[in-house]
Amino acid sequence: MTAMLRTRSGLLIPESLADEGYTSPPVGIDRPEWRTLTTKPHDHFGRMDADRADLARLRRREDRIVHRLPDGTDPADLGELTDREYEALTHAPRGGGGERLYQAFNGVAPTTAASVVVTTAAVIKTMLQIATATTRGITIVEWGISFDGSAAAVPGKCEFFGCTGAATVTTLNAADIVKYNNPNDEASTIQLGTALSGFTASAEGTVAAWRGFDLQLIAPTNQYIKQFPQGREPCAALSTFLRIRVTFAVAINAYCYVLWSE
Repeated sequence: MTAMLRTRSGLLIPESLADEGYTSPPVGIDRPEWRTLTTKPHDHFGRMDADRADLARLRRREDRIVHRLPDGTDPADLGELTDREYEALTHAPRGGGGERLYQAFNGVAPTTAASVVVTTAAVIKTMLQIATATTRGITIVEWGISFDGSAAAVPGKCEFFGCTGAATVTTLNAADIVKYNNPNDEASTIQLGTALSGFTASAEGTVAAWRGFDLQLIAPTNQYIKQFPQGREPCAALSTFLRIRVTFAVAINAYCYVLWSE
C-alpha cells in the first residue's frame, strides 16, 4: 500500500511526492493551476488556498515545473515560501476578500422573539437610515426589503438612495450592527443617533444632494433583493446618509436591510 502524507490543510498526497518532487499534477489540481505550485500558493486567476501553500513547500526538482507564469516569470526565480509567509497565507481570514462587511436592519437585534416588523404607514416614510463617518465613506454591497401582505394591492414606491439630509429616526445601537464576515472585527465606523443611523423615521427632514441607487415598485405581497455587481458598487461619501424610503397607499409591515463594506 502506498504511504500517504496529510498536508496541514488536510490534503492527502503520496509520501514519495514530498521526498522526490514530481512533474505531473496531483488529482484535483488542473494543469493551468499547476504552473505556479512550486513557489507561490496561487493559481492563474490569482486565488490562494492552503492546499497550494502546502504543495509550494514540498522539495522541488529543476524539471518539476516546465511552464512560465502568465507574466513570463520563471517560477524558480521566486524562491520558496518562508514560514512567516506560509502562516500568513494559511491563517488569514478568508471572508470578504479582506473587506470588513457590516449589515443593519430596520430594528434592534432580537433576543427570544423574532425581529419586530415595522409598519410603512400610509405616507412617505424612511424605514432605515445609515449615517457615514466624518472621516470615511462606505461601499454598498446589497440591500433588500420584504412585506407581509397576503392580498394583491397597489405596489408601493421603494427608494434606495444617498443624500445629505437626515431624517429623525429611532437610533440603532452598536450591538445592532452585524459584523457580517468576521464577528471579531472592529466596530463599524458609521455614526449612531436619532439624526444619524436608525430606523422608522418620525420626521423625514429635507433630502438634499439626492443620489438614487435603486428605485422599485414592489407589491405588498412581494420582496426584493439587490446585490450590486462586484467592482460596480455605489459608494456613500463621508458625512452623508443612505436611506431606504417607501410610499404605500395602505400601511403594510416590512423588513429591510443594507449590507456594506468599509
